[in-house]
Amino acid sequence: DETIIRLEGIPVHSRFTPCIANEKQPLRLALGLDPDRFTVLINAGWIGGGNIQTLMTDLLYALPSDLAERFQFVFISGKNKLLHASMDKSSLNSTVPVHVLGSCESLHPYMQAADVMISKFGGLTTFEALASGLPIIGDALTEPMPQEAYTSTYVNETGAGLLLHQPNELIPLLRR
Repeated sequence: DETIIRLEGIPVHSRFTPCIANEKQPLRLALGLDPDRFTVLINAGWIGGGNIQTLMTDLLYALPSDLAERFQFVFISGKNKLLHASMDKSSLNSTVPVHVLGSCESLHPYMQAADVMISKFGGLTTFEALASGLPIIGDALTEPMPQEAYTSTYVNETGAGLLLHQPNELIPLLRR
């Protein structure tokens, strides 16, 4: 018998699909989001670490009023309860609606409801976002883990996302 090995990529569950344009607003309503606001999914990952908390906090205080009127954030804190509590507290004083969630068993509806995701280039999450047709602003502030290094290059080179190299680039990237 001859063994055949095929390189197939990362398997992604079939529920990670692009949202049809006319279904995005009803989906946002079902998730308790404003159906008409530009929706930014900010994902701190399963552990809830990295630069995402700093980026989110900076964004809450630096977002210009013209964007604050049009945006809403969904912040995923993962399993990090301290991060969740901190972001809950920070969001109380925000001029932008912020929905803080912990670890999500069902991330796909939030990916479908969002217009862009800010995240590190985690292995599975990145490919779930790609399967969902969700553009990514990837955290390139810190060196990616070796197994994630090519993922950031791939996303950037294919135009599926943009790399964030400096915190002050975030608002111009969101405008773009």
